Amino acid sequence: MGKKKFIVDRIEGNSIVLEDEKQGIILIDINLFDTKPSEGDVVVEIDDNSFKVNEDATKERKSNINALMKGMWEE
Repeated sequence: MGKKKFIVDRIEGNSIVLEDEKQGIILIDINLFDTKPSEGDVVVEIDDNSFKVNEDATKERKSNINALMKGMWEE
């Protein structure tokens, strides 16, 4: 079984709001991350008590979003 992936929806104080692949929302303590994530980052659950930003997946996601945005504005 693969690691669970989430998208950082927003940061609220000392909590991170994550959206899972089924659009479910969970609230995680910021201290469970090795480094502070940013909104839109892809994160993976390492174990029950830690999460990590997946840099490669985050770059790919942002690139895909930028490509979609570019296509919307071209005539």
